[in-house]
Amino acid sequence: TIEITIEATFEVNFLTNSLSVSEGDGTINITVNITGGSGYTTVELSASNGTAIMGMDYNLLTTTTGDGNVLVEIIDDNINEEAESFNISITSCVDQITNDVCTVGSIDTIEITIEATFEVNFLTNSLSVSEGDGTINITVNITGGSGYTTVELSASNGTAIMGMDYNLLTTTIADGDVEVQIVDDDINEEAESFNISITSCTDQAGIDVCTVGSIDTIEITIESNDGAGAGQDPHFVVPILSGNKFCYSMQGMANFIFNLVSDAFININAYFVKPEDGNRFKEYATFLGDIGILVQFKGHKETMTKIRISASDRSVTVGGSKTIVKDHSVDLLIDDSSVVVRMGESTSNKKTSSVTVTVVEPSLAFEVSFVNNHVDLIFADDSGVSKNCHGIIGQFLHKEAKVINNEHININGRYIPVERLPVWDFVNANDSCLHAKAKGGFQAEGIIEGKYTDYIVESLFSPHFYYSKFKEL
Repeated sequence: TIEITIEATFEVNFLTNSLSVSEGDGTINITVNITGGSGYTTVELSASNGTAIMGMDYNLLTTTTGDGNVLVEIIDDNINEEAESFNISITSCVDQITNDVCTVGSIDTIEITIEATFEVNFLTNSLSVSEGDGTINITVNITGGSGYTTVELSASNGTAIMGMDYNLLTTTIADGDVEVQIVDDDINEEAESFNISITSCTDQAGIDVCTVGSIDTIEITIESNDGAGAGQDPHFVVPILSGNKFCYSMQGMANFIFNLVSDAFININAYFVKPEDGNRFKEYATFLGDIGILVQFKGHKETMTKIRISASDRSVTVGGSKTIVKDHSVDLLIDDSSVVVRMGESTSNKKTSSVTVTVVEPSLAFEVSFVNNHVDLIFADDSGVSKNCHGIIGQFLHKEAKVINNEHININGRYIPVERLPVWDFVNANDSCLHAKAKGGFQAEGIIEGKYTDYIVESLFSPHFYYSKFKEL
């Protein structure tokens, strides 16, 4: 008799004979597949170097496994190098409980290739710039690679619009510098933002694997530099304190008439117009067109004389008498009973022609300068107006004012932020002015009392300006 024993055998294998990992993966888990046995099988393993060196590029943390899990540490050495490989092999296996025979299968060795990877990121996820900064550089941080890395970028609008508020000048970079043009549009507006994103990166040498990191998008906020008086027409210049000038502006609405000055002896209204074709602010700005002046002669309360200054044909009309200014300067002298018109010298060699209006008593003087199809209005003397004078300009005439560190003006208890900038007129081009900054940059908000719509009147010579505090006027 012969007893034949059929031995129960089972195999252990790796699931694959090759595996690629990243240099930055840290500790990885490799599975040994145990296909049978009592459940108490031990598998012995060993490692052998290829181009990757034990202790420098990797470490085999598990040399004996009972559950099939093999831990391998991948060392990130931050050295620019090509992909490297090493082998892990199953050397033997034993079932610790039964007499089952464990054999090492055909997939007894796995080759592990360490791909050399690196990241590209922005240094930060947000950045604030000024509208006047021009072209700026934003850095993309490239943390490795062969030195021949290309990074692709794209831009997306937020409240800032490509082509109007900014331009992405660099869409592909190799040195980490991204050029962005910030467009200074001189439009009174709030802060605006847009995004620049890293879309992809490639190591052109084909050595390393480039990945886009977590800081793949940067939000850029454009802080407005458009104070309410910083170059937007119509802008108003009012004398305050010892030689200082207070400037501000209001975009308003074209084809409406606004009250500028309302006092007992004089009323000034202005018709707002769009700038002429070709002006780069045409879509947004409104300028001063015709100006209507109602003046009451001293001692003749029943008599109001009409003066019209027209930008369209550069003329001055007093009563029914019209004078064409053309390229001359004209002086209007208003005394206690008449308006004297004096034609001055030719201004053909200057940038503009003008009308100077002087009220002898009470004292008031201002200049109206013709510029293309509109006018600028600049006050030189306001000492004769009353404390109750109002209007878009009048509320600042002959008022108590205090300048605080060239950053604020306190006018009748109202604190208005200002910035000292050049005066945008043609008479004192090198002079400076305290330009007021509107809240949000719009419509003189926070500068004038109430809203700009409160100052709309019916006609160019309307005496009826009703702001709530000054109905008696």
